[in-house]
Amino acid sequence: METQEILRLKNKYSALAEEELIGLLLVDKSEYDPEAYELLCSEAVKRGLDDKIEQLKNINKEPVKVEIPVEELKIQEYVPIMIIVDSDDVEAIEAILSKKDILCTIDTLSIAGNNFPAQVTVQEQRLKEAVSLLKDFRPKKGGLILW
Repeated sequence: METQEILRLKNKYSALAEEELIGLLLVDKSEYDPEAYELLCSEAVKRGLDDKIEQLKNINKEPVKVEIPVEELKIQEYVPIMIIVDSDDVEAIEAILSKKDILCTIDTLSIAGNNFPAQVTVQEQRLKEAVSLLKDFRPKKGGLILW
């Protein structure tokens, strides 16, 4: 690298905000010309940022553990509980079931591409609870209850 280019990069790197300098040094060094990377490192050492950058690099390398209960790994079976023909019913059903965190799906049954009629399904293991919550619900415009 030519002397003028080295001076230009030194000036550029010294003018960077701390966050910008750290961000550049968190990028894999193989992305840089070796001399340009050394200039970045020198600027970080000059500012006392080398330890901070090393800590951030190590944080990014540590695997993140996520514990998922075995029940959630099983494929959820959904069973139909109702046929509805009105969009107001969708909101009402979702509001009732969400109070107990019961997931539902609402899938169109129309072959013409319309949204209704639609089938409401719930998780099979929560069927009894969903039926209990919806026992007083009556679909508008002639929907069909399947329990």
